Amino acid sequence: MYTLRWQGGNEDPDIFRYAYHSNSVPPHGANRGRYLNPVLDRLLDDAAKASDQNVRKVDYEQAQQIIARDLPAINLWYLDTVLVHNRRLENVHPSSSANFDFLRTARLAK
Repeated sequence: MYTLRWQGGNEDPDIFRYAYHSNSVPPHGANRGRYLNPVLDRLLDDAAKASDQNVRKVDYEQAQQIIARDLPAINLWYLDTVLVHNRRLENVHPSSSANFDFLRTARLAK
């Protein structure tokens, strides 16, 4: 199986639903390997419904353990996002999601 590059918009662990839930087999999601695990599905469903962040954290931790054990996908490489700018540009705070939203607040120094 291969995966395309995912960048930006996945700051929430609910991205696991899109990538690994049984209901996310294309064209309804990105479960291209057709990975099926009812225990993982239940955890992802529970986490998506929960409003308590502590409940979500526990569910997603368990989901990550299952995904790490089963390895439904193997990333063959990880692309680093590198940002280079000169000191005339201020208020540069890149996001860990590798999107470019930080450019909204960046500005030239006076």
